[in-house]
This record gives sequence, C-alpha cells and structure tokens, in this order.
Amino acid sequence: MDFEFSYERKALAESIARFARDNLSTPSHRSKQFGSTAAKTQGWRSLAEIGAVGALFQQDVGGFGDDTFDVVNVFEALGRELVVDLPFLGALMAGQVLASTPATHPVLDKLVSGEQVVTLAHCEPGALWEPSYVTACAQQRSGAWVLDGIKAAVPNAQDAQHFVVSARTAGASADEDGITPFLVDASAEGLRVRPYPEIDGGRAGEVVLESVVVADSARIGPVHEGHTALQQAIAAGTLAISAQAVGAMDQLVQATTEYLKVRKQFGAPIGANQALQHRIVEMMLELEKARSAVINAAALSGSAQLQAISAAKLTANQAARRIAEEAIQLHGGIGMTWELEPAHYASWLSMLSSRLGDDDVHLDRYVALAETVTA
Repeated sequence: MDFEFSYERKALAESIARFARDNLSTPSHRSKQFGSTAAKTQGWRSLAEIGAVGALFQQDVGGFGDDTFDVVNVFEALGRELVVDLPFLGALMAGQVLASTPATHPVLDKLVSGEQVVTLAHCEPGALWEPSYVTACAQQRSGAWVLDGIKAAVPNAQDAQHFVVSARTAGASADEDGITPFLVDASAEGLRVRPYPEIDGGRAGEVVLESVVVADSARIGPVHEGHTALQQAIAAGTLAISAQAVGAMDQLVQATTEYLKVRKQFGAPIGANQALQHRIVEMMLELEKARSAVINAAALSGSAQLQAISAAKLTANQAARRIAEEAIQLHGGIGMTWELEPAHYASWLSMLSSRLGDDDVHLDRYVALAETVTA
C-alpha cells in the first residue's frame, strides 16, 4: 500500500513549514512561539489563508478537507516545526462540535477563515478529558440558559473569542445522556478566564462560568444529546495531537542522527560507534510504530476508529518518551540547552501524555471500546 500523502497535502505541509521557518522565533526561545498577541493573531490568520485551518474540516461545512488524513497532514507539519502556541487543537475540537449540526454554524465559517478563534471548554478538574464527565450545569430560565461551572486545561483560552462549552442539562455527572454543548461569547458577563503557560511552551487556561446567561440559539444540537459530538471531537483532537507528535519525533530523530555524524570523539564521529547506531535504529522503530498507529486510525471509521485512536495515542505517548529520553542521552549535556532545538522538541514530547489522556486513560478506553465492538 502507498501511504505517501498526495501532492496537494505535501504542498500544504511545505507551506506550513516555510511559514513557520520564516515567521517563528529562534530556537533559543522556550519553544517556537509568536512573540506577541498581535503577531500570534496575524500568524493564525496567515496560516488560515494558506489553508491550514480549512483543511481540518470537510467541504460540506465550509472547509476543503476530504478525510481524516488532511487533519493528520496538517498536525504532523505543525509538530515537525514545533508550532505549539497557535490554537489549532482547540479550534479543531470546537469546530467538530459546531459541524455536528445539520446547518453550518456562522461562527464555524469565521473559524475556518481565521477571522476568529473558537476553542473547546470541556475538560473539568480531575476528569482527564472523559467525554461523558460533565458537572458544569445549564438550567433553562425564561427561554434562555444559565451556565455554571469550571472548565480546566482549555487550549488557548486567552486567545478565544468564543468557547464551545459542554454543560449538563440532565442526569448524573458521568452519564452519557444529558449533555448539551453551548457556544458562549468570551466577553459574556460572568465568564472569567485564568490563563497560564504550559511547561512545553503552549498556553491554556481555566474558564469559570458564574451564572452566564446565553440565548437558546447558543445551544448546539438537541438538548441532552451532545455526548456523541463531544466524543468525536475529543477523538479528532487525540488523533491530531498524536500526528503532531509523529512530526516532532521525526524531526528529533533526524536532528539526533545528524548530531552523531558531526560530533567527534577521539578523532572520529561518535556515530561510527555501532552501539549508538543501534540506539538510533531503535528510535526510528519507535517513530515508525507511532506513525503506523496514526495511519491505521486515520483510515478507519466509527467505533473501530475510536478504538484505534486510543491505540495511536498510547503508542505515541510511549514512543515520545523513549525518543525524547534517547535524544537527550545521545546529545549529552548540550541537549539540555535552550540554544539547541532538540531540548525544545524533547520538552514538548515529554509532556505529550498529559494532553488528552495518558497511557492508563487510553488503555482503559481501548479495552472498553473493544468490549463494545465485540458485544
């Protein structure tokens, strides 16, 4: 089988890489971030103009993506260039929820064009991105809805003009039924954002909702029936960040291989040492296992894809840790310096398991979905 991306996808990935190299800060920074809010906004809009945002969504909702491989292509390119501070992940998940309704949501059009940033506010303290765990509540009053609750680890919360907020409208905290998503303006009265930097260079925030009133038109989809849309959105984000890890790992393996060719000890490149060559091969094997798991998940659909996505994230988590650790070991002390790119890649990869579920979460989810598929 041919797993090569099409010419159009390769061209988009090359455009993303070229933009990142021309516009992002130097590797001596904590990560390749935009220097200011204005620069970040312009960077987001520029990447949207070249199609990086539109490729994440299907044509019937205003994008021009054909299938899941378009998402994989974009995020792998972002990972290879270590673009960690732009709101792609939250936008993908929020957009998936907005796209779940029969009619195209007008905010989705602005998201695809890069005019606005919309992110998903679903995760709650201690919930580990479980799709059905929602304690934030929404009560209907006089034809409107009143939202209360706290959302944690909201990607790029400080950049968003809108939040897609999951709220419980019926049932207990872990019930699949009784969840309804709402589109909430970031400037709504009673909504507060507490932004914070992440250790890998990204940005997130806590979103606090205290008696936030939204019109019924802000409701996304039928009342109580938001679980499936949220589950698919989180799964799409999980696959995307796994693909992003593949791109970062690929770049880190290449950088480590090149370093072993130029670093000399006792008059010879240390890469001539067979033991170190074997360690590079082991890194390559870990990379290819993760890449294969992502490709497999992207090629499936339905419940089988949900299961394969958990397998891909688990594989990527493990590969990321091993490759990051090996890269630092093979570079030696210089690999820990901010002046050298591997330090930034290793930092991001080391934190991968903390995003959208660690090993235990996805192993449990894989087993649960396997039981569903075979039942």
